[in-house]
Amino acid sequence: MPEKDMVTNYATIISILLGLCGFFISLYNTYVAHIRNKVHLKVSASLKVIGNDAIWTLTKDTLSNLSSEDSDKLINNRKIAIDITNLSDFSVYINVIGFTKDKNMSHGCYQVVCPIFGYGAKNLNLSTGQTVITPFELRGRDTIMLLTETGIDDTLREAGQNKVFVKTACGTISFADIYKVLNSLL
Repeated sequence: MPEKDMVTNYATIISILLGLCGFFISLYNTYVAHIRNKVHLKVSASLKVIGNDAIWTLTKDTLSNLSSEDSDKLINNRKIAIDITNLSDFSVYINVIGFTKDKNMSHGCYQVVCPIFGYGAKNLNLSTGQTVITPFELRGRDTIMLLTETGIDDTLREAGQNKVFVKTACGTISFADIYKVLNSLL
């Protein structure tokens, strides 16, 4: 008889453990399904220089290996590059890209980026030759790099605008801090 009770106890314990495993797996699946339905954008900024055959990231190390004349030429042709990556499983429409002073955008007046290079953008402004990109679709797991006008970083530094933002059609706003980028060559 005691052996029969022991088998019943093991069966009860195993049933409870399997039930708990099923419960936690269902919680995990619910969480993953919830996360998949959210917009996830990664926004980053850096200083770039456009050459005839390449795009270089501008850093102090890059400049230290060049002569002062070449270094000055690169500094005068610098642009802020904004990389936007859609980490979501679905396409997202980007409506506004710009600069602001803080995440609350409470200081008002932000400057919209004027890109000259945008992979995947379909509209071309024939009068300026620049790509008109907003709004545009950014497919899931895709990246786009946008370049601002030459020397705009001085204007941003003077205005105190140290964040780049990207606003989607559904209202999600993602930020990247460009303070380090703006001060990287000082």
